[in-house]
Amino acid sequence: MGILRDIIKKFSGGLQDGIAKKLDHTAENLKEWEREHSEEYIREQYEKEMEHEKESIRNAGVAFANAGMKAEEVTNAVQKAIRAMAESIDSVKKVDKNTNNWRKMHGLPMRRRNSDARRRKR
Repeated sequence: MGILRDIIKKFSGGLQDGIAKKLDHTAENLKEWEREHSEEYIREQYEKEMEHEKESIRNAGVAFANAGMKAEEVTNAVQKAIRAMAESIDSVKKVDKNTNNWRKMHGLPMRRRNSDARRRKR
């Protein structure tokens, strides 16, 4: 009986240590999650991203100036590029929205052939 009791104590102690470690790890993860989802953290990340964007725009302006381009030429080139991207995105969207697979995945009714078309096919 003593041996069995020792074995149970040994395993239960290990189990308790494992549970305690798991709870500590979970508590640390929750603190990290809470920190990452706090308004202050989100605001800091947003400000860092905006500062990075501003720096990129400054660098682009310097690069265009060094290349000898005028501001109007740069503006026109950027507008053309944006229009070209928008047109290509629109064409992809139009193709995807018309497929039955896209409609099924987004909860829209699928297109069915009418009965006349079925009869003609046979």
